[in-house]
Amino acid sequence: MGERERDITIYMDMKQLIKVSVAVMTMLLSGWLPSRGGDIKIGDLSYTIISNIECTVKVSSCDKSCEICDIPSTIKIDGTEYIVRELGSLAFYENSRLAVVNIPNSITFIRAGAFFGCSRLTSVNMANSVNEIEGGAFEGCSALTNVTIPKSVTYIESSAFNECTRLTEINVASGNEHYSSENGVLYSKSGDKLIRYPQGKQETAFNISNSVTRIQEGAFEGCSALSEVTIPNSVRYIGTKAFANCTGLTHMTIPDLVTDINPYTFIGCWKLTNVTIPNSVTYIGNGAFKYCYGLTSINIPNSVKYIKDGVFECCSGLTSVTIPGSVKNIGRNSFTGCTGLKAVYCQWEEPIEGDSQLFEDYTYDNAVLYVPNGCESRYESVEPWKSFVNINGYELMGIEDVTPDCGTDGYVVYNLRGVLMLKTTDIEKVRKLPGGVYIVNGRKLMLK
Repeated sequence: MGERERDITIYMDMKQLIKVSVAVMTMLLSGWLPSRGGDIKIGDLSYTIISNIECTVKVSSCDKSCEICDIPSTIKIDGTEYIVRELGSLAFYENSRLAVVNIPNSITFIRAGAFFGCSRLTSVNMANSVNEIEGGAFEGCSALTNVTIPKSVTYIESSAFNECTRLTEINVASGNEHYSSENGVLYSKSGDKLIRYPQGKQETAFNISNSVTRIQEGAFEGCSALSEVTIPNSVRYIGTKAFANCTGLTHMTIPDLVTDINPYTFIGCWKLTNVTIPNSVTYIGNGAFKYCYGLTSINIPNSVKYIKDGVFECCSGLTSVTIPGSVKNIGRNSFTGCTGLKAVYCQWEEPIEGDSQLFEDYTYDNAVLYVPNGCESRYESVEPWKSFVNINGYELMGIEDVTPDCGTDGYVVYNLRGVLMLKTTDIEKVRKLPGGVYIVNGRKLMLK
């Protein structure tokens, strides 16, 4: 190779090297690459770089031996000062010795599960810089009794304090523009959203304010001391798992403006014996009443169109159920595990098809399926109804078919368990009862 050719080769190699160097510097400056590999450990804490251009890091983990954690607002990496901006997801995961955390005024985000399972954590001091507290941030902090939300917070996921079984107060600092607190219960600033009722409160009854229109997801989840919650008619929305695992809850009246019973709303409410579902409800979501062992009967109103998967799964105390003719779809396993079912009332003259696993084999063999007179053969040819050994017809009557009681000139209404539901001379009040089977003036009839 001649001298000229060698010079050209060296020039091209240098040019390529310069291109690579420029590319690497660009990535470093953009924050796409860390200045060094992996987490950086300083003292009890480890950090991960968020951005090199902004010189920000997050706390990624903590030594399990740490009991009191004073998180610094800045750290130095290779001589450069970095701001500690976030507490990362699962950063303090199941640190069973951590008791006190002091969060500096550089932190803006507490990520999902940051303090998950810190069972000895008793004190959290948040500076007035935190903007967001994500789901499960303090989940399982079973020693935490109170917490104060700083003025700076703009967003809190309702699940942030799940399984904080001793938490009795969620307070909000004065001047916060997004949240408020009353008697330790967390609300939106305007009071129209109930976000979280502390799980450790020991009151047995709670009346929700008339200002509330929305009960957020998991708002009362795990509040086992409550036996009664009164929901005002102002409420239009009840979120997923809103009353999940409220094991002391005995009865519930859902207000008239609610259209959806969302998934798992009452799952695990073992002592729930009576639920009133209004005629406004059109949708009952997955597992809404799963594991409600105390339910003995349920009247599904004739406004309901969709009953999703596992709605009444494992409601072993359920002895009768009425499925109105308005229902267009029933999900699988909706009544599996309902080993106490003795009577199933259906209103369709043309039965809809469903999954064969809608009921237990035991139910198909032992319960009686009641269908409108003259429709028995139709049910005998459609899944899953054809699996019932006992299919009987009954007369589908309306309240117009019942003569007022001669002694009172009125109507005395019982449910199938013999509980008095209504005593009135006003037929319109009877019509407003949820659709289902009742005993009215001594006659069994289906209110449509």
